[in-house]
Amino acid sequence: MIISHQHKFIFLRTRKTAGTSMQLALESICSKDDIFSTEVILSGIEKKRITRPIFRTHYPACKVKALIPKEWDTYFKFCFERNPWDKVVSMYHHRKSVNKEKEADVTPFTEWCTRAYLDEENEIKTMRRRFPLDSDKYLIDGKYALDYIGYYETLHKDFDNLCTTLGLTNVPSLTNRLGAYRKDYRHIHYRNYFNTTTREQVAERFVKEIEMFDYSF
Repeated sequence: MIISHQHKFIFLRTRKTAGTSMQLALESICSKDDIFSTEVILSGIEKKRITRPIFRTHYPACKVKALIPKEWDTYFKFCFERNPWDKVVSMYHHRKSVNKEKEADVTPFTEWCTRAYLDEENEIKTMRRRFPLDSDKYLIDGKYALDYIGYYETLHKDFDNLCTTLGLTNVPSLTNRLGAYRKDYRHIHYRNYFNTTTREQVAERFVKEIEMFDYSF
């Protein structure tokens, strides 16, 4: 997440939408007084860090608004979203990558997806099995709360349009910062991962996103 006082924008990061690549690009044109989430600053440029309030990478919109109400009302707020079925497949491969030789590395996708579905139903939030639900990044009390939402499916076009809207210049091109974990599977279309049951499980859990952005399987 980025709060740029210099450029007056708030970037709320959703999961599996090239957030790391976008943060890396945007950091390079921000000032040392801008605020970043608590993770390691990706560009290696020294920036201002804060201890109170603490901003985490995937903070929901309601928390950010509560922490910086003045900036929330005046800054340009944006995030990106992705087709839920594609997003779930990306999350699965990400978990396999970071949990080497652990459960997600050996669990077939169908089983992993069903467990994630049941864990959400039972409000069990495990890192190895979690659907990347992000509607809380752009909805507050069920209402649209941002100024712009770009699409992962048209990432480069939408990111360029965003930079133009914000008047940002000299922003580096986006790089595939973390996508290497899925490099051996990119030739497999996300639809091929699902059966009827898992397809409907994702549709049920992501009903807000599907209705809001008219996504389809």
